[in-house]
Amino acid sequence: MKANVAERAKPPRVAQRRVQAPSVDVVRDVIEEAEKRDPKLAPLLMLAALTGMRRGELCALRWSDVDLELGTLEVSRSVVVVVGGVAEKTTKTDRSRTVALDAVGVALLKRQQEEVRKWVKEAGGKSLPPDAFVFSPVVDSLLPFRPDNVTSFFIRVRNDVGAPNVRLHDLRHFTATQLIGAGVDVRTVAGRLGHSDPSLTLRIYSHALEERDRAAATIMGNVLSAKRKKRANPQLPSKTG
Repeated sequence: MKANVAERAKPPRVAQRRVQAPSVDVVRDVIEEAEKRDPKLAPLLMLAALTGMRRGELCALRWSDVDLELGTLEVSRSVVVVVGGVAEKTTKTDRSRTVALDAVGVALLKRQQEEVRKWVKEAGGKSLPPDAFVFSPVVDSLLPFRPDNVTSFFIRVRNDVGAPNVRLHDLRHFTATQLIGAGVDVRTVAGRLGHSDPSLTLRIYSHALEERDRAAATIMGNVLSAKRKKRANPQLPSKTG
């Protein structure tokens, strides 16, 4: 019986490209410029930077997915471009996840909700539909933004602030590197990003972990190189007269 040499063959190793996350200043500049250009899309970019959600997930977010009391988002769908328009599908991993919001994120969505309700009222509507999209190009919020239109908007904004190499997806990298740099454990970061396996997060953001390791080395060096303070003798023999 002849052996199949293909079974012993190993695929070539694919080198993991180092991700380039934008700086805090660049992200702030992008969001500020977006607010000047389009108040309907600027909050979407801010939420992208806060949560690390994917472009399609942000477009698919509905108010029924938002719990402002608990400060959470339920991420279970994604909007994709199809022939003739857009469609909703499951997330990239086919799993839903809950993303926590801090006070900044809750305040952002409360302002967004107030604005959307105002737009509905100005258009003659009575109330915001319960299944309305959080981010929408139409006043009744029953249609989502097209993901490619969000990207086009982002490109115009990033060019205006002088950051031509920054991509919309880099806001996701920004979130991950900031969290890892702050000491958040990789499993939590993976869950927030919607990675199916924390090992994927480790591979993508290994450089951020290397920087944390260097900081850890500095801490230990400072601990062990510090001069030992002389201990004061708490009980000195008293002088007798």
